Amino acid sequence: MSTTRKSGETEWKSNGSEDQELTENQEYLEFVMGSRQNKTMDRPGRLTRAVYGLTAEVGELNGLMEKAARRGTPLDLDKVEDELGDIMHTLYVVIGEFGLDPDAIIMSNIDKVSKRRKEGYYGEALATTK
Repeated sequence: MSTTRKSGETEWKSNGSEDQELTENQEYLEFVMGSRQNKTMDRPGRLTRAVYGLTAEVGELNGLMEKAARRGTPLDLDKVEDELGDIMHTLYVVIGEFGLDPDAIIMSNIDKVSKRRKEGYYGEALATTK
């Protein structure tokens, strides 16, 4: 059963009931949406800014990797983890602005990747997938 929950100003669909406890992904979404900036900006503006922010954060991770490759030095995993946290935070803002359920996105992606694995999309076809 799909229900609608409200997180900040944004409603998003959940596959559970109102009485069902939130998953860690849904709790994180509520945390992120409650802490985001630009709450007075209109929704299309917030969404655009969030997508731009996501690409900027991915660019920062790319910069770390490029710098390490150019210098021939190992990646600083603390910095990588920090940038991945920023990417995750910004991705969840995008998810929240679209009003989507992060768990549904994850499950849909698992289904898509599993199907692709069985079809040999990633190279050799796998007989079984989890």
